[in-house]
Amino acid sequence: MRHITGWSVDAALEEYRGFAEPKVRDCDVQYIKEYQVSSLQGLFINKPRQPYDAILTGPRMTRMVVFTAMVMMIMLATAFFW
Repeated sequence: MRHITGWSVDAALEEYRGFAEPKVRDCDVQYIKEYQVSSLQGLFINKPRQPYDAILTGPRMTRMVVFTAMVMMIMLATAFFW
């Protein structure tokens, strides 16, 4: 994560050593030194979002409205009998 946010390798290793003491592992230090941020290319691309109107008019919204109406009718019916 530190590589992605622009930290230097030395700063990332210093933080690692601060948290990993007394069990600093050479394999972890080597991994941090050799890690290539370019291997994450394409993971953080902003995907286009759906327009707000499309969300409110889709079939999922219709099912949610129908379900909510049914639950409200059941609640009202049980309230009248109690």
